[in-house]
Amino acid sequence: MNRQEGAYMVIREITLLECPWLNRTYEIGETVFRFHGRTYSCIGNNGTAFCKEIDKTPFFELPNDAVSVLK
Repeated sequence: MNRQEGAYMVIREITLLECPWLNRTYEIGETVFRFHGRTYSCIGNNGTAFCKEIDKTPFFELPNDAVSVLK
């Protein structure tokens, strides 16, 4: 897999207040990768599963309106 394939950029701050399941705040400009493994139906309709390294666990849900595909 190409290193940039499935890469997204965080386009707004994502705080623990908004997403209490996260272990930290995600800042504008951070790169995350779409997670393609099993999520066991724990991702909501307004979010997508991401990870810090390509297809490595742990995965986490980020709001769809907080990320943009890196080109």
